[in-house]
Amino acid sequence: MIVLVVVLIAIAVVVVSMSLGAILRKGVVTIGSRITQTDVQLKEAKLSLLSGTGDLKGFVLGNPKGYQSDAAVRVDAIVLAVRPGSILSDKIHLTKIYVIQPVITFEQALPKNNLKEILDNIEAASSPDRTKSPAEKEGGKKLQVDDLLIRDAEVSIVTPFSKPVKARLPEIHLQNLGQGPEGITPAELAKRILEQLLAQTLQVAQGSAGDILGRAGSAEAVRKLGTNAPQQMESIRQGLEGILGKPK
Repeated sequence: MIVLVVVLIAIAVVVVSMSLGAILRKGVVTIGSRITQTDVQLKEAKLSLLSGTGDLKGFVLGNPKGYQSDAAVRVDAIVLAVRPGSILSDKIHLTKIYVIQPVITFEQALPKNNLKEILDNIEAASSPDRTKSPAEKEGGKKLQVDDLLIRDAEVSIVTPFSKPVKARLPEIHLQNLGQGPEGITPAELAKRILEQLLAQTLQVAQGSAGDILGRAGSAEAVRKLGTNAPQQMESIRQGLEGILGKPK
């Protein structure tokens, strides 16, 4: 009888753990799509009820409408750890989120870019003046994140009429987010992350401004512009310099 009880408990734990992965995946896709107003995909999510460890595989953050690249961010795997006792509470306590080797596409479509547009969408979603859905009014989950690391990120800088320029981003390390009783909302967490990504990307882009502007003025770019190429090229250069800064 005791053996049967133990077996049933073990089965229950396995079933619950599998359900947690499905719930986590659905939450990431649903909430991510809503706050970014883009297509968010996640191939797989796992989360252990016993150890509190888990991972996300095949994460894709799509682009707003009007951009040529199919995604803003792609990550093969994200490792996370959560305090198991907080999973069913109002504030989920994540002890770590490690994002390793994300591939970021920064697409400049003058006068805006994809990362800034997504950030604007997130800020609108987290605004206190925004009309909330009935589910949100009842109180959504809050988060606490002790350690968030983004490492070995590669960014591809795409501008009009020039081939992409690729570069590595410095490590991004955020700590002690949402430690107070109110925690931090998923939208606020996404905002903090994207702000850092955008700032680091712009810094790298400014360092590559000469290369980017040079490619924008290439013979291939001029051919694409067709008639009135000099006037259009000057407009493009001024727009890019306003964002990237003049090449040193």
